Amino acid sequence: MDTLNLDNNRLRRLMTRAQEGGRTSAEVEKFSVEKNVFVEVTVPTPNYGTYSITQTTPGAELDPNASAPAIARIWDLSGYMGLHGYIDFTGGTIPTVALQLWALDQQNQNWFLVGAATGISEFEEFRFENKVRNRTVFVQISAESGSSTALTIHMSPE
Repeated sequence: MDTLNLDNNRLRRLMTRAQEGGRTSAEVEKFSVEKNVFVEVTVPTPNYGTYSITQTTPGAELDPNASAPAIARIWDLSGYMGLHGYIDFTGGTIPTVALQLWALDQQNQNWFLVGAATGISEFEEFRFENKVRNRTVFVQISAESGSSTALTIHMSPE
């Protein structure tokens, strides 16, 4: 007899004993397989060096469908669900940026917008939670304010 059948038989016996003993339905449910499912969430160790962008002339960038992004700015994030990071500015007066996350439609070779983060200040975390979803992505600087002389976007998949 396999382990699954033994576990199911054991649960049936426990539930029968619980019902016969006058237990409430909430007490009985704790013995059911459906109520005892545990999902473990794992997060990879951040690697902010591999997925970094340095712009020495900050400013808004063009739509990736109008002007192809640099190959060095396109990442295959197979196996990851999201992306997060922070920005390090050089110079400027209270600089902020807005970012857009684009995913590549592999079959039609078109980029489509999947997320945006606006008003990101220096050393403030931005996050594209569940937006990467195993796809090839491009992070675009869609707006910049505060006249910084350079900026570095440090990112890591999650």
